[in-house]
Amino acid sequence: MYSLTHLFQCVALVTKIQDKLKMPKQLLNAIILVMLSLSMISCSATNIKPWERGNLAKPAMTFGSDSLIDATDDHVYFSKEATSGGRSFGAGGCGCN
Repeated sequence: MYSLTHLFQCVALVTKIQDKLKMPKQLLNAIILVMLSLSMISCSATNIKPWERGNLAKPAMTFGSDSLIDATDDHVYFSKEATSGGRSFGAGGCGCN
């Protein structure tokens, strides 16, 4: 995630570019919007080739592939927070067991 200082640096850079090129603000904003849109489109999901599907089907690629580690994490979370993590059981509350 981007920090707030990074955001301010980007705004300052855009302002410098606008001043240097003497562009109208609307045109510069439109160019930035197009560039951001293109970058988001290019990061979209790609097609998976048939020979790559075997890698995605491995047990290590699933969420919660190790039930012992998941149970331990849930126990530690419950012990610290006095509430359950919203898994497959309904519980929670103040911790007055």
